[in-house]
Amino acid sequence: MGEAVEKGDTASARRELDEAAQADPDSARPWLRYGSALARHGDPSGALEAYETARGRRAHVWVPIVVRPALLAAAGRTAEVVAAIEEANAFSWNVDPWLALEVAWRALPAPACLIA
Repeated sequence: MGEAVEKGDTASARRELDEAAQADPDSARPWLRYGSALARHGDPSGALEAYETARGRRAHVWVPIVVRPALLAAAGRTAEVVAAIEEANAFSWNVDPWLALEVAWRALPAPACLIA
């Protein structure tokens, strides 16, 4: 799925996603993988949608919580960023802040350096 997104073959990626989702309709994993691939390919809006679907399938999966702030910012949805950061921060203190950050780093592309 990731390779197809990287090549710009969204139809193949979506077919792979649909096949995986049909094989286990309650699983969040296909949606997490798809969201990560879209985020790395520069589609934060699509990634947000995939992560929200994953969260809807398995509420206990917390990857969507920790990636949401960066994806909202990248998608230009700045009005929602502060609340998403507050949710991610509160969540991270209830688990392990370092682990939450590590999960976000693995799921998202590296941040862009804005030093001029």
